Amino acid sequence: MRQSSSRGRSSLQTDLKRLATLAYHRLESSQDLVRRSHRLRKAGHADLDHLQKLYDWLFVPITLWPIDIEGLFRIF
Repeated sequence: MRQSSSRGRSSLQTDLKRLATLAYHRLESSQDLVRRSHRLRKAGHADLDHLQKLYDWLFVPITLWPIDIEGLFRIF
């Protein structure tokens, strides 16, 4: 199975479109996190590596999340 490329280089619009395809109204609940992540990436945030790992989890079905990823992401 081929792993998708990291979203570290994807555009904001591409990520929002992908989020819109996910179940449970993910675009409505996580759009602000995607936008903030892209801003932090441009600013070169000190915890960018950790944030990228959380960010990648936003695109995994919620039923597979080991913890509340969205809640954890909102702490940053």
